[in-house]
Parts: sequence; structure tokens; C-alpha cells
Amino acid sequence: MDKILITGGTGFVGANFVRRFVREGNEVHLIVRESSDLWRVSDIREKLFLHTADITNKIAVDDVFRAVRPQVVLHFAAHGAGTAKDRNDAEGATAINLLGTVYLADAFAEFGGKCFINAGSSSEYGKKDHPISEDNILAPESLYGITKAAATLYCSNLATQKDLPITTLRLFSPFGYFEGEGRLMLAIARAASGLGKFEASSPDVVRDLIFIDDVMDAFMLAIQNIQKIKGEVINIASGTQRSIAEIVALAQKISGLKFEVIYGTLPLTKSEPKMWVADISKANELLGWRPARTLEEGLTKYVRWIKNTSAK
Repeated sequence: MDKILITGGTGFVGANFVRRFVREGNEVHLIVRESSDLWRVSDIREKLFLHTADITNKIAVDDVFRAVRPQVVLHFAAHGAGTAKDRNDAEGATAINLLGTVYLADAFAEFGGKCFINAGSSSEYGKKDHPISEDNILAPESLYGITKAAATLYCSNLATQKDLPITTLRLFSPFGYFEGEGRLMLAIARAASGLGKFEASSPDVVRDLIFIDDVMDAFMLAIQNIQKIKGEVINIASGTQRSIAEIVALAQKISGLKFEVIYGTLPLTKSEPKMWVADISKANELLGWRPARTLEEGLTKYVRWIKNTSAK
């Protein structure tokens, strides 16, 4: 049994890891804010160790590491990818995405541990006209992408300079259980579950989607192989691009429902690229990882989960 410390553990991606580590019998610690909404983990609350701390406060972060002495640290906490207000919050993005990561990684370096994984983002790359590999030049076009890229560079440098078991897994578009409001795949899965119509800005928007179970499998392999991937940055994605129109057609096929689809009612939040797909050959080479589930299989599981949770 390992001591696991997770930031962002009440969010979509982090909560799925929290639940998996609990199922597997680990001692799971979360760094949370006073304002954190625990709904994603409320049913397992008694099995968790919660530490209320601000990751932008170095003393508070050090205190948590000193008390917990985690073997594995997973860093998912981030700011600036949600609402328009958050996307324009330079102070918040810099504090949480960069300084928060610096303080966490520095604490790991000081107190030790088996593994530190920083969850990166495809937003660090900016627009490309080809499948994106880890050695592409970073040209982020948002505060979120800029600060996430800086955090990744810091983690890689720290790992290299001090020979530490720190790595970054750069996520493209994860989807699945416990997504929050406003997310594309939640809206599609709800429509496919008979819970209303689907509205989007355009049928032509593209994403490289990866099911949350495959994301977790990749992280587990990274933990097992951390000595091999110290200082590395590795894309975690499906390696396949899909348009919203293609995803909707697949959802209608899976569900057997020709749910209503309306385009143009929602604004484009940014200039959308015509290509957005990852090269995942490095993940296969270093971790032996490829997604075990197709988009159809992942979406089928997600729709089933939506139906089951909506019925409760």
C-alpha cells in the first residue's frame, strides 16, 4: 500500500484517480481548498485524508509533505481552462499553474518520494498543422497554456538537474465519469442518454479524445516505470482526431437515438485549429502504452454510466 498525495483530486480527472487508488487499497491524501466541492468523492469521503492548504503558499505545501511523506504525488490542480473570467485571470493562472507546481515539485525534491507526475496539457503546444509530438516547439496561445508550459519546463529541469523521479504526462482531451458542466463529451453523452438535445458552436471542431480509464492506465504505467522516464514529457491521447459531427454520429449509433442536434447556438471560445491530434509513439516506446479502448467503447461506457447515475 502506497501513500498517494493528489492535488486537484476533487476535479474531473483527479477524482477518477482518487477513486481508483482507494479501490486498490492505497492511503489517499488530497490537498484541497476551503472552497473545494467534494461531490465527486463524497461517497468515499471517510476513506480519504484531506489537507486544507493553498498550493500557492510554500509553507503550507511543505507542511503537508512533512506530515504525509507521500510515496506518489499526482498533480492535477490547475486554473484558467474554464470560464472566460478564469481564462483571463493572469494572476490566478500564474500562481496556481506555475508557482503551485514549483512549490509542490520543490517539496517533493526536499522530502523525497517514489514518483511525482505533473499533469500537463495539449494547450502547451499551440496550433499545429501536423500530429503533435513532444519535441514540437511550444507556442501556447492562452494564459492557461503559457503557465502550464512553464510548469512543465520547470518539472523537467528539476528532474534533470537533481536526477529526480519527476515526469509530465501531457493530456489532450480526456473524457468520462464525473465531468463537469460545460464539457463537450458530457453534453453528447447526456443527449445520447435521452436527457435532452445537444448544442454546439460548430460540427467541424476537432479533438483528440481519450477515455479516462485509458488515462489512468497510462499514469499507472508511468508510476511503475518512473526511473525510465525521469524528466520526460509524454503525450497521453488517442492519436486519432474526431470532429464533433463524427462524435455525434457515433453517439447516435451507440444509443439508437436520433437526438436533436443544434449548431451555431454556442459561441466559439477561441480560434479552432483544423488539426488537433497527438503523436503517441513516445508513450508506446517508453511505457508500452496505447489506448485499450476505442472511442466507441469509451463512449458506450460513459453513456451507460450517465444513465445509471441519472436514475439514482
